[in-house]
Amino acid sequence: ATTAVQYPVYAGYFSPPCSWAPIPCYAGTYQQSNVQESCDPCRGGFYCPSRGMTAGILCPKGAYCPSGSEVPIPCPRGTYNERLNLVNASQCSPCSPGMYCMGSNNTAPTGSCLQGYYCEQGCDDPRCTLATTGSSSFSIGGQCTSGHYCPNGTATPYPCPAGTFTPIAGNIALTECQACPGGYFCPD
Repeated sequence: ATTAVQYPVYAGYFSPPCSWAPIPCYAGTYQQSNVQESCDPCRGGFYCPSRGMTAGILCPKGAYCPSGSEVPIPCPRGTYNERLNLVNASQCSPCSPGMYCMGSNNTAPTGSCLQGYYCEQGCDDPRCTLATTGSSSFSIGGQCTSGHYCPNGTATPYPCPAGTFTPIAGNIALTECQACPGGYFCPD
């Protein structure tokens, strides 16, 4: 260079040795201080979506943000997150018993399990035919089994009382439990 002048690099930028111009921090990184040779990865619980950032943005509800995030990552199907600042998927809550969480990025359960079905936990549809938590998929509910009934929002099927039964699955009310016929017995 033909001049002896040095200029400071400002927050949001970095300048490695022998630089002729400041470089804006890349997405996923930030720099909050002046005169720095590098940028820092965006802290866990925050995301840095653009170049030249001086601080991360707080990770929103329904998502999580590991260190170095450029964008929030939606909580997986069958889960929800009503808190800010999560760092990993394991912090997303499995959908509550009797409820389902359809799709991803949920900030609360989507709704109650349908009558005639039960949803134990982590269900991703109102019939709980397949539950998904993180990278695992498994059945954790489904159609109400014979000998039981399941009103709207059931977490585990209710057994018919002693002395009654139901021969079919998918019952929705106690009134569907029939009296045990003569010559048979129906324990609880």
